[in-house]
Amino acid sequence: GYRGDRFDFALIYRKVSSSTSLDQGAYKDDDNYSLDFDRKLYSGQFKYRFNDRLSLDFCSGYTDTRRLALNDSSIVPSTGLSDRTNSREDYSGKQLSGDLTLKVQGKNSLLTAGISGINEKMSQHSYVYSALYAPFIYESESNLDSIRPSFNSAAVFVHGDFSGKVISDNLEKFHLMGGFRLNHHSSYGFNRSFEISPSYR
Repeated sequence: GYRGDRFDFALIYRKVSSSTSLDQGAYKDDDNYSLDFDRKLYSGQFKYRFNDRLSLDFCSGYTDTRRLALNDSSIVPSTGLSDRTNSREDYSGKQLSGDLTLKVQGKNSLLTAGISGINEKMSQHSYVYSALYAPFIYESESNLDSIRPSFNSAAVFVHGDFSGKVISDNLEKFHLMGGFRLNHHSSYGFNRSFEISPSYR
């Protein structure tokens, strides 16, 4: 990253991975049952200061997540026994988000306005094959390809924090915060929310 008098920026990358060996049940070991988890996170932030009172912020992030549960009992463990069942469960998800914010700092006030957006997608695939009661074979497969679950959300917002000194120095212990947010969800449509919060301190 970089920090200067006028602008700052930062780029961040993180990766989280884990691999776990799972048991077949209570007090039953399973040499071939594993759960793998991977998550990659990319994020960036940029801030520009026009002057002491006005600044612009932009931040964005992208996340890619996958979880894989694999039970491959076709591999005979050291005991020489197998339940002749193979299963695979694969889950993945992606999220992209961004926020653009403008801040105006007054002597006795702070005004914030901006826009934001989020996009999320996910997928799932499951497969089970069992020959436990051979010659009768059980096989099952499912996925979410037909519905492709995803959503988009966008919002505009404004928020203000005002000291009573805007009106009179005698009211400096009074504060008023207020805000409005308009949100649109691709599945649920528009939603509005308000905030009015007076305080004395």
